[in-house]
Amino acid sequence: MHTLRETKRIEAIARSPVYSHVSDTLVGIHTIRALGKRDQFIHDFDTLQNTHTSAWFIFLSSYRWFSLRSLFAVYIYFNIVIHISLIVKHGFGLTSGLLGLSINYCLIIADPFEYLVRMTAELENAMTSVERVLSYTRLEQEAAKDSPHPPPADWPQSGEITLSNLSLTYTSDGPQVLKNITCNIKSKEKIGIVGRTGAGKSSLIVAIMRMAEPSGDLIIDNINVLKIGLHELRKKISVIPQDPVLFSGTLRRNLDPFDQYADDQLWKVLGQVQLSDKVSSSRGGLSMEVSEGGQNFSVGQRQLLCLARAMLRFNKILILDEATANVDQTTDELIQQTVRDHFRQCTVLTIAHRLRTVMDSDRLMILEHGQLVEMDRPDTLLQNPDGYFYKLVQQTGNSEAHKLQALAWKERNRIKDAEDSRQQPDSVTEEHNGDDENSIDVRM
Repeated sequence: MHTLRETKRIEAIARSPVYSHVSDTLVGIHTIRALGKRDQFIHDFDTLQNTHTSAWFIFLSSYRWFSLRSLFAVYIYFNIVIHISLIVKHGFGLTSGLLGLSINYCLIIADPFEYLVRMTAELENAMTSVERVLSYTRLEQEAAKDSPHPPPADWPQSGEITLSNLSLTYTSDGPQVLKNITCNIKSKEKIGIVGRTGAGKSSLIVAIMRMAEPSGDLIIDNINVLKIGLHELRKKISVIPQDPVLFSGTLRRNLDPFDQYADDQLWKVLGQVQLSDKVSSSRGGLSMEVSEGGQNFSVGQRQLLCLARAMLRFNKILILDEATANVDQTTDELIQQTVRDHFRQCTVLTIAHRLRTVMDSDRLMILEHGQLVEMDRPDTLLQNPDGYFYKLVQQTGNSEAHKLQALAWKERNRIKDAEDSRQQPDSVTEEHNGDDENSIDVRM
């Protein structure tokens, strides 16, 4: 029984990769054919299938051996009864009728006994599935969805974020992926999050969204979000992921799953992301069906729908996880320009895998091994030859480094011109007021 249970567990573990591989292959079948990876995926499937077949054969062999041993037990019992009956018959004068009856009962009990033992074994094996389900019930639960003292309904109003000694570990005995990060992100500030692979860029977003519970303090508009409910936090932050997420159902349900907005608001955001013509020409309009994973839309259109969803909620904090990595240049420019125009009054955090994406940010957060090593304006960081960001830029190559530096200086000049233009009306007004005073003095 112990061997059967273990082989059943092995078979179940080996079966899951086969299903996952088939599902992934069906979703990406066009990409596989376009890149000529058909043979590679067939080989991977055969390898996974062979592993599962090996485990399944071991299970069947163990099961047959189990049945064979149960039959051996019955036959041994049958022989023991016959020999004892013969001894009793000769020693104690047992009648032939009772001897035949005992042998007949032995023959009758053989099949039910073997069937009973086999069904018991099948029940034990089937309970391994229940065991796997029960293991999920013992997983550590997330924090409460709602808190006894929720934040105000209009929170956050400015979108100021303060991190104080923020640390994060994914497991209780695992290493720290974020280490005592302390910084202040001002209201309406555009922050680029930069670092090498494994630096902790995505982990910082995980901590802000509390997908894993961090330690330290995470304060948004004077409220520590580690002490409020998850729904109270997450519904106030908009996220546009690198891989767009759409659900099976209507387009309206994907844009507004909780039916909080009118149709004209939905059409307005669709027009702003240049998808209104696509939707209006489709049968059903806002009620058009979205296939699984949004396969009836292109990757760029899916990303634009995620952007429209974020624009509809218009939260004060927006997180972009390299939202333009998988789209063409035209869609990239459209997304970036829409973010600049529509979310001008919002705090925007952008995770950058390409430095060009965040060179127009107000400030950059440079992460290294889970630590915040630099945080300043791009042009200021580029003036430090010993800095982490300067080295990252130089590693892109001389040509790309010059382009990035030019973008940083261009953004600095733009900000300077904007500040000068804001100050100029005041000086003109003062000069005008001075002229009026002089004219009054002359008249007097």
